[in-house]
Amino acid sequence: MILLNLFILLLVPLVSGSIDSFEDKFIDPSVEEQKMFKNLLDEFLKLDIDKKDVSGILNTFEKPRIVTFPCNIEDVNDLVVNVVETRLAGFTVPEEHEGGVIVGGTYSWQCKITTSSKGIITMDCDNTLKLNPDVINPTEEKDQRSQKIDNLVIIYHELLHGQLMLDAISSSQEWRHDVCNKTPTDKIDYSYSDKEHIVINPLQEEFASQLVSKEGGVFFLQKINPIETENGEFLKKITSRADN
Repeated sequence: MILLNLFILLLVPLVSGSIDSFEDKFIDPSVEEQKMFKNLLDEFLKLDIDKKDVSGILNTFEKPRIVTFPCNIEDVNDLVVNVVETRLAGFTVPEEHEGGVIVGGTYSWQCKITTSSKGIITMDCDNTLKLNPDVINPTEEKDQRSQKIDNLVIIYHELLHGQLMLDAISSSQEWRHDVCNKTPTDKIDYSYSDKEHIVINPLQEEFASQLVSKEGGVFFLQKINPIETENGEFLKKITSRADN
């Protein structure tokens, strides 16, 4: 008789995401939030599985990432200097996206544009990462192996919002051309951060699948729409354990 252990990961749309608005007031993370982030990041960095490299955005927690590139002669500006920093911020309640779904975390791109008389445009991006302690911290009701996987998926998801946008800043000719023609009052194109999760969802699903496999489990994915929940809670049977 073989008992099959199943890990089941349910992904609710908008459980975490990217925000592209500038917050005037920075909220310092609590001591508990700093410890929670450090422990989760340590676990993430120990992973030995295939995943998209997010070291670029991780480095912005330690020091600013400066990307400079020239514009074309016909552009509004001559040179773009982009400065990216990321800080852990305190999680505020409620922290929600569309549909009233409580999120596990957010990565916020918050850039301001300034220009000089010499045709230099500077983008200062003071970004924030927030993690929801109510989601991240373990509970007695949840299997600890499943909790660990969920938490690693959350931090990977948020770092992807940062890394994908950073990739565009570093190498997208389309995005660079757009910025070269910006003025201080223009809006920045944050679409590369993948707010719609078109790129991120497949990456995090593969990431979660590898984590589950390393724990000896079987990965199942079922997406639950917010309209199927009641105050963010739902009950859905995916499969049953069976004896062979």
